[in-house]
Parts: sequence; structure tokens; C-alpha cells
Amino acid sequence: MKERILRLCKRLNKFSLDDITSIVDDMEETTIQLILLMLASEGKIVRKDDLFLYINQVPISESSLPTFFQFHTKEKIDLIIKCFCADISAEKTGLLVELSRNTINNFYSYFRSILYENQLKELEVLYKEHPKTQSERNIFNNKFYLFNYGNKIYVSKKMFEPTSKATNHTKEEMRLIKNTYCKIRSVFHSHKFTKSMVEYSYGKLWLQEYSQQEKENYINYLLNKL
Repeated sequence: MKERILRLCKRLNKFSLDDITSIVDDMEETTIQLILLMLASEGKIVRKDDLFLYINQVPISESSLPTFFQFHTKEKIDLIIKCFCADISAEKTGLLVELSRNTINNFYSYFRSILYENQLKELEVLYKEHPKTQSERNIFNNKFYLFNYGNKIYVSKKMFEPTSKATNHTKEEMRLIKNTYCKIRSVFHSHKFTKSMVEYSYGKLWLQEYSQQEKENYINYLLNKL
């Protein structure tokens, strides 16, 4: 049964529980839900809100990733991903995996970059469909812009093209934006990270939103998508 559901997940690629149950009419919904949870725990699919995404099981070494990935085993890369998702510092991760802090920083910077770029693509689609007034913020003279769509905060280094169709955020939405800005500010006690401030900020916010397994699955999903 599990292999059958997995094949269906692969064919659909992106789907909800209802999508699966409408096709597999000879299984109980609770059984299908249990199988989906098992597949998610095995890293074969990833759950995002009410949707599931099939993770293309391509070995990382065969995908279009920076060359520094090629010099490390899959086991070591998996451990680096696990440490990143647990918000363990690059220095401590370096000690655990026996690599230099600079090497770990390369991995961490890349993870933050793909997380940022992925959410930016989502934001561009949302803004095009339903433009909202961008909330400008500033840290160490670095401007960035915050948006709230469905109580999910999106961060952008660039200003979106203003439009007369843009609607204002509600008071509740603005409250979450302000709280998020306070969280971002608390990260920066110096100019140390301002070169990649927005990516670093979004990465820190993202780390607070999901379980450890969900984070590891999602990073692997993004890496295998490249």
C-alpha cells in the first residue's frame, strides 16, 4: 500500500490529502493519512501547511550544486543539514563534523540563500495576484521590506514596483510584521552579518517555524530541486 501511495505522490508532485483520497477510493482516509505521515518521516515527501510535496530522490552529488558539495560524503552533508536546522552555530558544527568553520559557513550561507530565494519567488506570485503595501524597515542603514500573506511573513531586499491596486495590511497583520521586525533586530548586535543580512534574517525566522524533521526534509527538497 505504501509503495502505491508513494508512486501516486511522485505522479502528482504537489497535492493535498483530499487529492489522494479522491483517487484512492478503496482505502480509508485515516490509512492514507498514516501512510503520508510515514513517507514524510522517511524524507520521501515534505508537508507544507495543508499540502504535500514529493521529494525527488536524486543524490545530492548529481544535482547542480556548488562545487564544495562534491568534496563531502552524503552522510556528512546530512549531518551539516541537521545541525543547521537545529540552529547550531557554524563553529560547533565544524567541531562535530570535523570541518573548518569557513567550510560550514559556506554550507550555511548557501542554505540561507536558497531558502530566501524560494520564499521570494512565492512572494512575487502573491504580490502580482494581490499587491499589498510593503512595510519598509531598516537595520544598520540596510533597507528591506516585509509582507504578511496569510500570517506568513515574507522578506525582500528589493522594493516591489508600487501600484495603486495595493491594499494596506490589517492591524493584525501589521502586529505580526512589527513582532517579526523585533525578532530580526534582536539577531543583529553588530555589523557582522550585514553583507547577507536579509538571507540571514529570513533563515533565522524560518528555523523557528517548523519541526526538526520538517526543516531537514524541506532543505533536502530544495537541494534536490536544483
